[in-house]
Amino acid sequence: MSELSHTPIDDGFRLRRATAADQAALARFQVAAHWRADAPEASAYLATYTHDLFTRPHPLLGVADFLLLTTTADDEIVASAQLFRQTWHYAGIPLPVGQIEMVGTAAPYRRRGLARRLIHEAHQISTAQGDLVQVIGGNPNFYRQFGYEYALCVGDGRGSYCPAVSPNPPSTADLTPFRVRPATTADLPFLVRADAEAGRRNLLHCPRDGTLWRYELSGRSEENRFHYQVRVIETATSEAVGYFAYRWSAGEPWLVLVTYEIVAPYAWLTVTPWLLDYLHSLGQQSTAPGKSDQPADYGGCWLWLGTEHPAYHASPSRLTRSAQPTVFYVRVPDIAALLRHLAPVLEQRLPGTVAANYSGALTISFYHDGVCLRFVAGRITEVLSWQPADQAADAAFPGLTLLPLLFGYRTLAQQEAAYPDCYAASDQARALLTALFPARPSRIWTPY
Repeated sequence: MSELSHTPIDDGFRLRRATAADQAALARFQVAAHWRADAPEASAYLATYTHDLFTRPHPLLGVADFLLLTTTADDEIVASAQLFRQTWHYAGIPLPVGQIEMVGTAAPYRRRGLARRLIHEAHQISTAQGDLVQVIGGNPNFYRQFGYEYALCVGDGRGSYCPAVSPNPPSTADLTPFRVRPATTADLPFLVRADAEAGRRNLLHCPRDGTLWRYELSGRSEENRFHYQVRVIETATSEAVGYFAYRWSAGEPWLVLVTYEIVAPYAWLTVTPWLLDYLHSLGQQSTAPGKSDQPADYGGCWLWLGTEHPAYHASPSRLTRSAQPTVFYVRVPDIAALLRHLAPVLEQRLPGTVAANYSGALTISFYHDGVCLRFVAGRITEVLSWQPADQAADAAFPGLTLLPLLFGYRTLAQQEAAYPDCYAASDQARALLTALFPARPSRIWTPY
């Protein structure tokens, strides 16, 4: 069974990796553990999602990446988590990331430390495979106890209500400049290129190579909650303009775009209004291709494209509804190691600021420990773990409050306003921190 721990946990549990024989039991467990009375349709998708991960191999997660806690008496699954292996880009620098998902415990076994044991094991596995960062989404405040902090905004959206007057379907209107077709494997090079170009707009980006795009096109069953319809926008002469992917919001009359990109020389101001017309026409059709669960009453579309996206600025008068942003928890086991890894990006931010060509040190206290960055003529030559003692720090960030700066989610001024014990002690330190850690949007379309 590929056990990870041979020591019984809490008088009768053991920790092991999943095997193919766990498929049916784990699917039943996922539904029971994550069932939400306020979103029964979303919960019901979990069985299909789990079966797909067993029978349609995911490029970033195998069956053995499910961690299970089972009873020693009858091997009943009582808690589970899964670990995706990813490589994100931080301003172009590859960043190994472990994403923990679907942490759940059966109701009769909660509040017994089982989730803690699973997460601890996932952290050990992730760090051993070289991940510098772990991320997780979900329960408010819960994951702070495991060394996480909200530090990365990964989702935000703008909504467009269904127009009072139905537009003409753009795909059939006279003189329509564009048309839409399903993406195929022949489009993989275009999808990879367009995705890479889009990534340059963001601080953090989760790039999709050909293997991941192939999985998006055909790796999930249609009943899977994360199955998206991927479409290519093209001209009348079959020249690719861009792509988008959408699904129907579970149990709601909304069509949700999860990604949308175009390539040069085409213009957002031209393509985006046309695309909104197309989406509303699609939504008002009586049947969505391949989707039997489409709501009867179409309400509008969501463009769930991150905090910043060109589409938001191309049609602001039509995208009048806003959403609460989705923010990921982030855990960094070794801040100094991560800063060393990102040093080339950090030092590239100094030219053009008052911190250009700086030589000296920047000590940052986390109160219990800290880091020291050494600069020579604007180059970061060392990043060391540093222990605050009698020497005053140049700046202080209590707990994990540096992480929102590091991942572009908050500015130094915002953190100082929120935390009285977060500060830059001098003009020099303030200038360095402001230059090193500007707020920037990120876009992570996570490959579940």
